[in-house]
Amino acid sequence: MSVGRDPETFLNKGIRLHCDKVIDRNVYAGFTKVNSTGLVNSPDVTRASAAPHTSGGTDTAWSGKTADEILADINTAISAVWTANDCASDALPDHILVPVEQFGSLVTRKVSDDSERSILTYVLENNLTNQQGGHLVISPCKWCKEAGSSGTDRMVVYMNQPDRVCFNLTQPLRRMDTEYAEMRIKIPYICQFSEVRFLYPSTVRYVDGI
Repeated sequence: MSVGRDPETFLNKGIRLHCDKVIDRNVYAGFTKVNSTGLVNSPDVTRASAAPHTSGGTDTAWSGKTADEILADINTAISAVWTANDCASDALPDHILVPVEQFGSLVTRKVSDDSERSILTYVLENNLTNQQGGHLVISPCKWCKEAGSSGTDRMVVYMNQPDRVCFNLTQPLRRMDTEYAEMRIKIPYICQFSEVRFLYPSTVRYVDGI
């Protein structure tokens, strides 16, 4: 330990880091021991499979698909959510989560050998949400890895709006009074939060096998 560093400062930082990780897991995946789920694995959300790369095949992974095929998977999911909500303007998905590996591929792969545009740029320019005047965000999410059926990778398409999907942090992390007992010192911390709630499950869709 560096000279002059307060051990209590390290304790506070460690506790807060652990709390942040717990909340992160709660938001995205939930906890099996309390039978809770999160943003990427709710049983209330409709699930679909990505289209195969070849007609009648089972090769749905994005690693073997062209930019147009990846865009088709995304637009199909956006369209399905939009249609399920009567094509309401406030039901157009504005956020997509994909595994870190797939996101990295979107960033580094080019649309074609003679193009300088990445697949990510191409998709962000040509998706259905943007064409309807919205703004789509595609983000990497480690919890999407193997979250799909039979352990496949999952894409989550949803509206990132608090009136659609949310969770409540009813008690932010707070340090309680230090307790002294014999030769021990107890420093209690408390934090309270809810399970992720899908207020309108029809505005979310899972696509497995990407």
